[in-house]
Amino acid sequence: MLALQRMAGNDAVARTLMPVQRMVTATEPAEEVKHIHDFVTEMLGAADKLIGEAKSFAWRFKSVPARQAHLDKIGQTLDGAEHMVYRQFRDDPGGKEDNAKNTGLKELLDAVQKRHFSYVEILRSSNGTRPVGMDVDADDTEAQAELSETWSRVVGGQGIATSDKPRPVGDDPDPAALPGYGTQMLSAHARLLSRQRGRALVSDLTSTSNAHSPMVSVVPYHPEVVDAIGKTDLAAQADSNSMPDARAASVDRPSAGSSTTVSAPHDFKDSEGAKPGEAVSPFFLLYGHELIHAQHNKHGINVAAFDDEETATVSGTESSKLLHAGKGMRVTTEDQLRDEHYMPRRGGYT
Repeated sequence: MLALQRMAGNDAVARTLMPVQRMVTATEPAEEVKHIHDFVTEMLGAADKLIGEAKSFAWRFKSVPARQAHLDKIGQTLDGAEHMVYRQFRDDPGGKEDNAKNTGLKELLDAVQKRHFSYVEILRSSNGTRPVGMDVDADDTEAQAELSETWSRVVGGQGIATSDKPRPVGDDPDPAALPGYGTQMLSAHARLLSRQRGRALVSDLTSTSNAHSPMVSVVPYHPEVVDAIGKTDLAAQADSNSMPDARAASVDRPSAGSSTTVSAPHDFKDSEGAKPGEAVSPFFLLYGHELIHAQHNKHGINVAAFDDEETATVSGTESSKLLHAGKGMRVTTEDQLRDEHYMPRRGGYT
């Protein structure tokens, strides 16, 4: 009888999962990656249940530690799902090809990203909680406290300030706010904070020395600009607010440093980031690339005056390494961010 009950239970689970599997991606899973689709679909189902519980009436009666433990489960579940996909792209020589197999995998990433937005919205409304640090031990109270402090600064707009209003364009001197942009950017920050190098990058740019004047201002592109150029071609862009102060004069002469404005499209799906010749470039990774530029600008070590700043940001250059060493800073590159998320490297700037 017990075996029959278990079988019935398994059948019920299968029936509930089947509609979800059909809804996760519009593209039929390729047979060779069907196991990835099945795994991610199961993880999304688990995440949906946890998110639903965090939105229930009973949530308000939970203690902060209980909420944190619950939110860690959501973060870990979503992280496991998306990194299953990243590993596939990293291990597959054909990951850069434009085909149904890769399209379906990128649609899985969009499904994870959608749940991640719900996750950070719950984090934002739950005082005293922070996103999960996947490489932080549960008993490392110091590292957990540092993560919490950095997250609080991000949410409070200290060091990195996000506006949901685009810059004026043409006949639109006062553009309307773009709903959900703040959530999109919180999600990008939370995903960067989940690993050590991204966490150090965000921590530096939100440090207490920037409390009264944001080091990074984040704004969405105006919808008219996005319509004219396209999200993938626009990607994200970092512009120094004082280029002479951002650019080093030589490898042993950093400048005073400058703040930066980062522009990024609203409603940017993870499937939309990869340009031709790239396998996968989720939004948070594109944003992280621009934050590396912003860090160079902050410390006056942008090498554009005498070297290739883009190469310095993607994979590193000798001149950039020397400037970092002179400042006592650890080098951070886009490829290093990709490595800690098990993504294929860019291997250079394109």
